[in-house]
Amino acid sequence: MGSGRCCDQLQHHLCWTALGLYLVRDEKQPNPFFQCSCKFLVRLFSCLLRGHHYLGSAPDNVVGRQRFNGAARVWSHIHRSILFDSDAIEKQQVADSSRSQSGVRFKLATQQIGSNERNDASLLLMNQKQALTIIDSSLRANAELSVTIARESSGLIFEATRLIIQCLRMGGKVLFFGNGGGAADAQHLAAEFVGRFAMERAGLPAIALTTDSSILTAVGNDYGFEQIFARQIQALGKPGDVAVAISTSGNSANVLEGVKEARKRNLKTIGLTGKDGGALAQQADVAITIPSTSTARIQECHIAIGHLFCELLDADFGGSRAD
Repeated sequence: MGSGRCCDQLQHHLCWTALGLYLVRDEKQPNPFFQCSCKFLVRLFSCLLRGHHYLGSAPDNVVGRQRFNGAARVWSHIHRSILFDSDAIEKQQVADSSRSQSGVRFKLATQQIGSNERNDASLLLMNQKQALTIIDSSLRANAELSVTIARESSGLIFEATRLIIQCLRMGGKVLFFGNGGGAADAQHLAAEFVGRFAMERAGLPAIALTTDSSILTAVGNDYGFEQIFARQIQALGKPGDVAVAISTSGNSANVLEGVKEARKRNLKTIGLTGKDGGALAQQADVAITIPSTSTARIQECHIAIGHLFCELLDADFGGSRAD
C-alpha cells in the first residue's frame, strides 16, 4: 500500500472518529477525557491538512480527492465546534472550580464564625463566673470591714466629727489633703462641706489642698514634693482649724509633713489611714485606721467615714432634708 493511500485512510478514520466524538459529547456534563481527545485530534488532523496543502501531496485519484475535500469540510465544521466546546468546557470547569473554592471558603468561614461564637460564648460564661466571684468577694470584704469599723472605730469617728463641729462653730475651717485616691477624697469631702450632703444648710468652710495645680507645681518645683501640703497649711491654716490627712499606708512623706506643720500651728489633726496605721496614726490627734492591706477596701471605707462626717454635720447644722 502506497504512502498516499495510507495517508488517505488515516485522514478518513481520523475525520469520522472526531465526528463520532462530537456527536456523542455530553454538553451538560463535560468529560475531561473527551476534551483531551478532541484537542489531540484537532492538532493531528490540522497538521495533516496543512501538510497536504503546502506539500501538494493531495490524493491523485478522483475518489481520493473527493474524500479528502469532504473530510476537510467536515473537519472544518467539527474543528470549530470542538474548539468552541473545549473552550466552553474550560470556562465551565474554571467557573465550577471557582464556585467550589468559594463554597469551601464560605463553609470554612461559617465554621470559623460558629467556632468563634462558641468560643466567645464560652469565654463570656467563664468571665461572668469569675466576675461574680470577684464581686461577691469584694462586697463581702467591704461589708466585713464596715462591721469591724462599726464595732471598733465608731467612737473615733464620733471624736473626729466633734473636733470638726467645734472648729466650724468657732469660725474655723477644715483642710483636706492626700495623694491619688486620697486627693480625690479630699476634693469630694470639701465639696460636700461647701455645698451640701443630704440636707439643706449653710455652706461650711472647707478647702482641698490638692486642687490648685499652680501652687502644687510651684511648691513642688521650688521646695520639693514633700512640702506641697505643708506650705499651704503654713499659708492658710489658723489655730483652731482642722487638718484631715488621708493616707492608705499612713507613711506618705508629704502627708506627714503636712500634719507636722499643722501641729506646729496648733491645728487639730485627723488621720484616715489603713493597714497598721503607719506614722500617721502616731502623729494625728485622732487616727481612724482601716484594718486591711487592700488599698481599694481602705479607700472605700475612707469615703464612707467621710460621708459619716457629713451626715453628722447635717444633723447638727442642717434644716430640711434635700431631695
